[in-house]
Amino acid sequence: MDNKADTSNKLSLAAIACAGAAIGWGFNRNLSRRKKLEEHRTLLEKVRHFDQKLYEDGWRRANQIQAIKQDVQTHIDT
Repeated sequence: MDNKADTSNKLSLAAIACAGAAIGWGFNRNLSRRKKLEEHRTLLEKVRHFDQKLYEDGWRRANQIQAIKQDVQTHIDT
């Protein structure tokens, strides 16, 4: 009887160890994914910032070109 209890205890410990390893692996995997998402977010923020800056620069240049066209038109008309 003592042998069965010893075997049962060993199986229980092995099962608990396997469950703990699986939980640890899952936790590690989850943290790794979150870290990658954070890296992608910062990359997306950089791309959005660049896009916004490019848009604002284009808007300023378009206004400058429009002002130059108006100046030229004014000089032609006078």
